[in-house]
Amino acid sequence: MGKDFEKAIRKMENQVSESQPDLNKASKGLSIKVDGMKGPIADEDLPKCKEFGVKLVK
Repeated sequence: MGKDFEKAIRKMENQVSESQPDLNKASKGLSIKVDGMKGPIADEDLPKCKEFGVKLVK
């Protein structure tokens, strides 16, 4: 994985910002690891996902 690990979320955020400039971001993107191309979420990142969900709701 290396240093490109969080590259995808930045690219997606930029694409959304360019195509929908009037949108407000609810939160900074969450970068997680998945097992394989289609998932599931890696066990080590499940707590990170839970924390992100709690912060997003607040």
